[in-house]
Amino acid sequence: MYARGSNFIRFVARCMTLLPPIPMPRETRGPSPSLKTLHDVERILRAAQQRDEGPLMVAEIQRRLAGRNASRAAVRACVDELKRLFLVTEDPKRGAMWTFFEEPPDWRKKRWVKI
Repeated sequence: MYARGSNFIRFVARCMTLLPPIPMPRETRGPSPSLKTLHDVERILRAAQQRDEGPLMVAEIQRRLAGRNASRAAVRACVDELKRLFLVTEDPKRGAMWTFFEEPPDWRKKRWVKI
């Protein structure tokens, strides 16, 4: 029994070393975007992913911030922050796309069945 447990611990330790660490944020000059802008960008990217729209360019994200006067630099900073946290994947030619997978709520409710 103990040997099987230690194998599991070694497996988890190996998997943890394969995961890339979240890098420290870069120092930026000037004002940073507000948290509301970051949440709006996240909401836009999640909605695009649910509708299977594909990657969105920074200009398109800026256009979808209806009524908000967010600059291109602020939207770019929001995308970079989400990319740093591994929530968004970005291709310079195609744009940014939400890639974080969240378990559906009904999967969380299922209980393990002991065999």
